[in-house]
Amino acid sequence: MFKSTNGGASWTAINSGLTGLGSNYVKALGIDPVTPTTLYAGTDGGGVFGSIDGGASWTAINSGLTNNWVNALAIDALSPNNVYLGTNGGVFKSRTGGWSSINDAGIVDAAVHALAIDRVARPQSMRARTAVVCLCSSEVEKNRRVKWQGRAACWAQTHTRQ
Repeated sequence: MFKSTNGGASWTAINSGLTGLGSNYVKALGIDPVTPTTLYAGTDGGGVFGSIDGGASWTAINSGLTNNWVNALAIDALSPNNVYLGTNGGVFKSRTGGWSSINDAGIVDAAVHALAIDRVARPQSMRARTAVVCLCSSEVEKNRRVKWQGRAACWAQTHTRQ
């Protein structure tokens, strides 16, 4: 992995600690919007790695992650301690460095290829809640979008591409 601090005029390798990947590679990146020296790298088979020093060093943070094939990564801009991973085994969420599955029958055994965070307001209280939209596929259903409304049991299909 490489980093540029001058708009791409020059690049520096930042892969210290990205170990055990073999022929696997970094597939998804995330930068904490509040603390930009905090980075996340989702890998194709090696799980997820984190850096708190702008990429100078990396540590595997796979506790609770049951699928190490990370395809997508999203960080909640308003609550950057909420990090979401799209894997070949569904969606995982972390608030403190350990991962929890937030899958249900809506996306079990589905590969999640893209994630987006959508902030929506509840009319009753006008408090924001987080919705996570993902594009996923499985052997049964190809390329469908589902939306999560803050609880694992709330995944709902929004679109199926034919």
